[in-house]
Amino acid sequence: MITFAELKNKSSKLYPAILLEKYSSYRKRRIARNIMFWLLILLFVAMVIGPELPLRLGEVSMFFRDYQTNIRSAFVLALLVWVSLYLIRAFYFSHYFRKSEIDFEVAKLIMDSDEETDITKTFLESDVGQYTMIRLGIGSDQIKNFVRNRKNIIPADKFDIERTYTKEYIGVKDYGKSLLRQDPDFASFLSQYKVDSDTFVEALEWVDDLEWKIRASQKWWDRSHLARIKGLGRNWAFGKVYLLEKYGHSIMSDNSYLNLGDRWRVYEKDARKIESILVKKRDANVALVSPTTSIGLNIMASLGKMILNGKILFEIEDRRIYVLDTVAIMESVNDSNNLEILIRDILFQTNRAGNVILVIPNLPAFAEHANSLGVDVMNLLSDFLSSARMQIVAISDRHSYHQVLEPNMGLMQSFEKILVEDIDKNSAIKILQDEVNRVEVSNDVFFTFQCIRAISEGAERYFVGSTYSDKILDLLDEVVVEAKTSGRKIITEEDAHKVISIKTGVPQGQITQKEKTILANLEEILHQRVIGQDLAIDSISNSMRRARSGITDPNRPMGSFLFIGPTGVGKTETVKALNEVFFKNEEKIIRLDMSEYNSDDAIEKLIGSYSNKSSGILASKIRDQQYGVLLLDEFEKTSDKVKDIFLQILDEGQFSDSQGNKINCRNLIIIATSNAGSQLIFDVTRSGGNLAEKKDDIIKQIINERIFKPELLNRFDGTILFHSLEKEHLQKIAKLMLEKLNERIAKNGIRIKTKDDIVDYLVEIGSDPKFGAREMNRKIKDEIESLIADKIISGEVESGDIIEFNLEDGVLGLTSKKIV
Repeated sequence: MITFAELKNKSSKLYPAILLEKYSSYRKRRIARNIMFWLLILLFVAMVIGPELPLRLGEVSMFFRDYQTNIRSAFVLALLVWVSLYLIRAFYFSHYFRKSEIDFEVAKLIMDSDEETDITKTFLESDVGQYTMIRLGIGSDQIKNFVRNRKNIIPADKFDIERTYTKEYIGVKDYGKSLLRQDPDFASFLSQYKVDSDTFVEALEWVDDLEWKIRASQKWWDRSHLARIKGLGRNWAFGKVYLLEKYGHSIMSDNSYLNLGDRWRVYEKDARKIESILVKKRDANVALVSPTTSIGLNIMASLGKMILNGKILFEIEDRRIYVLDTVAIMESVNDSNNLEILIRDILFQTNRAGNVILVIPNLPAFAEHANSLGVDVMNLLSDFLSSARMQIVAISDRHSYHQVLEPNMGLMQSFEKILVEDIDKNSAIKILQDEVNRVEVSNDVFFTFQCIRAISEGAERYFVGSTYSDKILDLLDEVVVEAKTSGRKIITEEDAHKVISIKTGVPQGQITQKEKTILANLEEILHQRVIGQDLAIDSISNSMRRARSGITDPNRPMGSFLFIGPTGVGKTETVKALNEVFFKNEEKIIRLDMSEYNSDDAIEKLIGSYSNKSSGILASKIRDQQYGVLLLDEFEKTSDKVKDIFLQILDEGQFSDSQGNKINCRNLIIIATSNAGSQLIFDVTRSGGNLAEKKDDIIKQIINERIFKPELLNRFDGTILFHSLEKEHLQKIAKLMLEKLNERIAKNGIRIKTKDDIVDYLVEIGSDPKFGAREMNRKIKDEIESLIADKIISGEVESGDIIEFNLEDGVLGLTSKKIV
């Protein structure tokens, strides 16, 4: 533990800056400096130009002449004040940027606290504390009520920080976690606003980071700033690149640059890596391995932005970035000799220019295409790779890099590889924070931290087809538009949830009263279509309530179930009922007959083939329809390799297709049906046994028969057993089927009057332990529907009739009469 006394001692090095900040904040001093600067400009103009004004201006001219001494005195006085303010600024920065074991904001909080001071109150009354609470969407009135009514005060001298949070440096993260650990009342207060420990700490870090960046931007003497001061006339001696302008273009005219805008900062980290390689004297070439060529071009466009803005090291400040148009080159020639001459001339002219960074998009594809004409592009490049007058950036996706570039060890010795990884959640939040700081100024809006987190999580879970960084920024823009359209300036997580819900059709955020009613009565709603199967319906309903409440793993599917039971007992009908409740559209069911995927090429059928670049049916269907129900019929009949793919899908909520693209399955309800163990289920039901008590035995038998691996069964949210149907169930199903038939023929103005003896007759002829209710469905078609169709065609039944079925000597007949 680091005690309060130790914290106070560590903070003492920063005390002069803290004391200055206490009586005159950094923002106020900066405003004062700016005011004095412009006052100096005005006084200087008055001092220099005033005496020279023509006499015809009358009193104005006389004023400047008569008060010239006063103006000069005021100028000197203002200059002294301005210089004093800058000296105070230098004094402040000399302590603020001093190497310390403790964050400045934490030190300020510690030094502002006495031994008996309430440490939480000190935090809430500080600038960083107030701004953090605003970012969390908690108003000043709520904070005042909390401070006024709290009973347990934490004295500052009892406050400490656990060393497990940090090794050497004490940051706001350590302070925030320790504050919540030692003040459970404050933690409880935050939880009322759905703010947990991580949310609080991340918001606090955001506020602290913003304060640091504001001050760090003023650190002009830092080497990283001085090295980026632009020189004069350095590019006057460089040559023209006529061929490159014909068979390529400047990065500044590329779509990646034109569409980038302020988002270049998203790729700044990778652009900085390229910068550090390009400043080398020799072999300053980069193999940029990115998920897609477009991402690689975005990174180079970001480097172009940095060069244009002067935010680059002086060694490459005069560089021009050109993108080679490999398609135009290949289309312009039709034989190897001319192609080789053209490529060599382009490279020679680029090298002679002396200040060109040559970007080759998808170098592996260009090399393979040229090789088909007998031209070795790699060999042509090798002659220029060691030149100090040009740099080459070759862009490739990961697969092509390993297949084409990496094996060419001689070539790759002149390249340094940069592997571009897609960002993670923490990086996404940092990117959003930086972007929000600019968006707030340009759009006059204010974001809560919870909104940023909702955008980050929503982009990862619900949107595929582009990189994570693009998804979060696109979603951010849409949230701003939605909020401004609605006339709101404070943007909360509900605004993000609303946009995501509109785009996906999946309910987000707070559960509405309508949803609460549906979820609370889910069993009853499902039973309107599914007869019996109480155990199955209860298990499914409980699982779906957990999913909607947000307590399940967001990196897995919305729900996943294995329905086990005999044919015709309601498994498929339950799938349709679930789909109707959550998606209200039967087209939202992706249905696959898994018995078709048990051959050697089953994997290729599902996820596609790399060799012929085909897209698999599973990958294509999910890519086209990301939200809905995935029904895997007769799952036990598919191959073990296919089952292993679903092992990953159920565990991670995604899989990769044959081209390496991620397919998102986290917005699906995945249901596999199987007849495995049907005989045992049938025997238990017929003997009057308790199916729930026998569930473990049934599953154990399925595992012993090697139908499903235990690890696969454990990945499902629930393995649901469907029992055989009893007579009472079949009677209800028969009535339900007749009601549906009644609804269909009612469109023709005809109605059916249902009688119990007809229902019993259908149960008798439609009962089949092997096929369940499916046999009854066939009997209704054969016996009922066929009879009605014959009578309609013969004219015995027509619009306006009511049909009544009857049995005479076991033969089904019908009579009709007009509806009164």
